Amino acid sequence: MGAKRCCSTIGLMIEDRQSEQPPPPTGAGRQRGVRVFRLYAALAFSFAWVPVMYTAFVLERGFSPGDYARLWSVYYAVMVLAELPWGWLADRWGPRPLLAAGPLLLAGAFCVLGRASEFNTCLLAMGLTGAAHAMISGADSAWLFDFIQAQGRSGDALHEEAAAHRWRLLGVCLADVAGGVVAFFLSTRAAFDLAALLMLGAALAARCLPASGPRRARASTTASLQPTRLLSDLRRPGVAWCLAWFALVFVLLRVGFQLYQPTLLE
Repeated sequence: MGAKRCCSTIGLMIEDRQSEQPPPPTGAGRQRGVRVFRLYAALAFSFAWVPVMYTAFVLERGFSPGDYARLWSVYYAVMVLAELPWGWLADRWGPRPLLAAGPLLLAGAFCVLGRASEFNTCLLAMGLTGAAHAMISGADSAWLFDFIQAQGRSGDALHEEAAAHRWRLLGVCLADVAGGVVAFFLSTRAAFDLAALLMLGAALAARCLPASGPRRARASTTASLQPTRLLSDLRRPGVAWCLAWFALVFVLLRVGFQLYQPTLLE
């Protein structure tokens, strides 16, 4: 009973601290928050070493094509498994801590991937990359929606999400070009280092994001994590089909993304 009472007290203290967060800015502060978020979107997904990922692992370090496939398999497996735990933490403590921590972990993982010659070390670093990527996957959209909703502009959420996605694609395109150029004139390690620098910039941008507004009610969040609630949600019309369609499209896109470099080099 004492331990239960202690946990309850700690939970109430956490709730009180969250309820005391300052309200989100309005006017010029609101525009600044959107601009900072767009900068974050442009930086946080800019993996500048992607243009030389097959070259770095297979041609330079001597890993087999099977090893290359295993590296990415670990990345995707860890990313999928980490989605729900990180989402739960984002709902409990807010997305901003994860939006800053994810790029920091990615920067460290990229530095290791750019230098490690042992396969098991790269395997661990790819697992860390997947876990860190899951931190920012969804947390960014959650922050943006809460921020826009707190301004009484829920109808603009889709527009702002689309604008942020454009900036994300722009950042990915520019980073891919820059990473390829850097790798050509310097080394593939330099492309990994460039990606790490971009992640540090994303972490700094996350620290500059304003409060997104009051947290959503914990009761609904806790209920949504119950297996029976998840199963009932999957039985809702269209949800299962939408989930299956998204999974299929994601897999098909990933197959082309992962295999185009070895195909071109054959």
